[in-house]
Amino acid sequence: MLITYGGGSVVKTGTLAEVRAALADRTVYEFGGIEPNPTYETLMNAVELARRSGSTSCSPSAAVR
Repeated sequence: MLITYGGGSVVKTGTLAEVRAALADRTVYEFGGIEPNPTYETLMNAVELARRSGSTSCSPSAAVR
């Protein structure tokens, strides 16, 4: 499982911790720092991590204000 997220708000609000807790029984990898309107390079870096880790699913996470 690959969790993807942007900036620090997902950490500050506790959303990332909640997602981690919900997925505690799985091997989880994280790819953070995704900018708004991400570049192709950023997306390909996430794809590379997914491939290296063997992740078969992705959970995008965002803080809701």
